[in-house]
Amino acid sequence: MTNNEPKNSDSIKAAIEVLRKDYVNNWPEKRNHLETLFENLERDPKDTTIIGEFRMSFHRLAGSGGSYGLPEVTIAAREAELLIVRFLDGDKDISPETIKKIQNYIQSLDTIFTKAAMEINP
Repeated sequence: MTNNEPKNSDSIKAAIEVLRKDYVNNWPEKRNHLETLFENLERDPKDTTIIGEFRMSFHRLAGSGGSYGLPEVTIAAREAELLIVRFLDGDKDISPETIKKIQNYIQSLDTIFTKAAMEINP
């Protein structure tokens, strides 16, 4: 049984790396979705459907980042989600300052994923 442990461990590590690579390589599609939402939010900052979609997108990223070895994704996405939740829970309009913060979170996430992609796709 001891002889199989390193082999099993290596195959588990390899499988995790494949999953991580897929996760990172799917970022452009997720980024495009966030950028489209952002453009729509700029046009209509009172549209709660768009704001809700942002919340769910950031929520998914926050929940998945750490699972794929990218805790920075979890941190940035969670901060963005909490920013949006404050507006969904209240009657406040999304201010131009908040819209800029959302854009900054998208850019931060892009930086994190770009760095990860360069590490796994040399």
